[in-house]
Amino acid sequence: FNNGVRASIYREPIEFFKVLVKENLAVDHFIDSNFVVVNSLLAKYYQLDGNHTFKGFQKVPLPANSNRGGFITQSAFLTMGSNGERSSPVIRGTLILGKLLNSPPPDPPPNVPEIESASSKPLSNRALVELHRKQRVCASCHDRIDPIGFGLENFDTTGLWRDPETIEKKEVPIEANGTLVSGVKFNGLQELQKLLKSQEDKLARNIIESLTSYGIGRPIEFSDESRIDEVLIQAESRKYALRDLIFLVANSETFRSK
Repeated sequence: FNNGVRASIYREPIEFFKVLVKENLAVDHFIDSNFVVVNSLLAKYYQLDGNHTFKGFQKVPLPANSNRGGFITQSAFLTMGSNGERSSPVIRGTLILGKLLNSPPPDPPPNVPEIESASSKPLSNRALVELHRKQRVCASCHDRIDPIGFGLENFDTTGLWRDPETIEKKEVPIEANGTLVSGVKFNGLQELQKLLKSQEDKLARNIIESLTSYGIGRPIEFSDESRIDEVLIQAESRKYALRDLIFLVANSETFRSK
């Protein structure tokens, strides 16, 4: 992890977004995709197989069993979902709910202790979080957040894949499974991605609201909701393709009358 990789990680989501727009791909590619958009530095960093000749960033196909694909497996996202020392299932789960699935959890109540204070002994991320959520005041929100984050625990603080987690020089197997608040269970990253992709309508709404807010230069208000509903219905008929979705936002009454 050097300055070149760091700069490439920053650039990756932008180049990925460009491909989604250029090829008019569905928004569920933010959750999972059968390709990445990387340069030679990131291809080496991600340990991607294949002999590719790179000229800057380019689209690279992935095998069916790859642990890459989608925005949520990019190092930019995964690094945001870390606290500087550890990967954080809580931060990652919160980001997916709030920034992608249009379902942000409420802010934590005041005076809630940090997760790291749950135990004086060195424990895995999962064990620390599960101890923390035993506090009744924490459980209701963490039941929604934590399982999603657990599904990404095979990625370390900078987005590299790992099978065990190293705790005090000991290797502890990672349990990347969970039960969503709906009661549906999953085991591992790929099963989690399938479940999240089934909520494509929520993802599309979140992108519509974000693009609209950006376009009109203010937060979304209650009075905007009915028009956003109209855009969402039109976007569904176009299979939530991103370039079409951007056009629908730009052509909406909310944007044209801003």
